[in-house]
Amino acid sequence: MRVTMMGWALVALTTLAAADRVDAGQAAAPPCPAIVSAEFAGWSKPVSVAPGGMLAIGAVKRLALKPSGGVSFEVAPAKRPATDTFSGVVRFNVAKAATYRVALAGPAWVDVVQGGKVLTSLAHAHGPACSPVKKMVDFMLPAGRYALQLSGAKTSDLAVSITMIR
Repeated sequence: MRVTMMGWALVALTTLAAADRVDAGQAAAPPCPAIVSAEFAGWSKPVSVAPGGMLAIGAVKRLALKPSGGVSFEVAPAKRPATDTFSGVVRFNVAKAATYRVALAGPAWVDVVQGGKVLTSLAHAHGPACSPVKKMVDFMLPAGRYALQLSGAKTSDLAVSITMIR
C-alpha cells in the first residue's frame, strides 16, 4: 500500500478538525459550582423511607427499591419494567390542589396513582445542570391521598422528592 504526501495531509487535517470539535464541546459545558444551591441542599443526604411508607411534600427521601418482579403495585405500571430493574411504591398526601413535581436522582418510570387510576402527567424534564436531580415529572393534583410508583430503575435505591411548584 502506497501512502502519498496528500494522504498524510488529509489524515492530519481530519485529526485536527476532530480535536477542535472535542475542545469546543468541552468548553461549552459550564463548570459545576462547589457549593450546591439551597434548592438542592436536602439532596446531599436524603433520609430513608421504607417501601409503602409516607413521603412528605417537600422532603427528599431515599427509597429502597426491590427487584421489579417482586413489587406489589397499586396498578400495573404504565410502562412494564424490565426484569433486571428495581421498583417501589410510597404514599403521599396533598393538602392543596396545585401542580406538583416528582424529582428523581436517577432514571425510573414514574406513575402517580389515585383511586386505582394512573394519572396523566403535565410535563417531563431533566434536572438542572450540576444538580442531583436527573428527572422531573409534573402532575396537576387535587387534594387527596396518592401512591407514587417508581419502576424500571437501574439501582436498588433512589432519592426522590415531591414539591408543589404552582
